[in-house]
Order: sequence, then C-alpha cells, then structure tokens
Amino acid sequence: MSSRRYTAGMFSTFFLVSALERAVKTGAQSALLAAGAGQFVALSADWPMVGSFALGGFIISALTSLASGAVGDPDSPSLV
Repeated sequence: MSSRRYTAGMFSTFFLVSALERAVKTGAQSALLAAGAGQFVALSADWPMVGSFALGGFIISALTSLASGAVGDPDSPSLV
C-alpha cells in the first residue's frame, strides 16, 4: 500500500484529493467558457453567470469522480 493512501477505495485521501483537483480544474475551465476567453472584459463580465458555470462544472466533475469510484481502480477517480 502506498504511503499516500490511508484508507481504501473512494474515501482514501488520494482519491479525494485527486477528485478535488479534477473538480477545481473543470470549474475553472467552465468559468473560462462562460466568460468567453476571446472577448473577456473583467469590468463588464456577468460574474453571477461565470460563477454558476464554474460551480456547475465543479459539481458535475465531483459527482463523476464519485461515480467512477466503482469502476476500475477504487483508489482513483478515473474511469480508466
């Protein structure tokens, strides 16, 4: 057992940290999508919409990681 994994499966520290990293990245990508990277002006951005896209991406990614815990390596949020 690796020293970075304290418990087995979906509730291991490694799984939760990996899932959180994926969710944060997806949330940031969703925010960029909502903001429109090519024509982004910070002062006129619709920040509630950008935030809701980011939160939606974060939640979907976290739920996907949790659902993936039953498939493949139980210590990884990946489907592969």
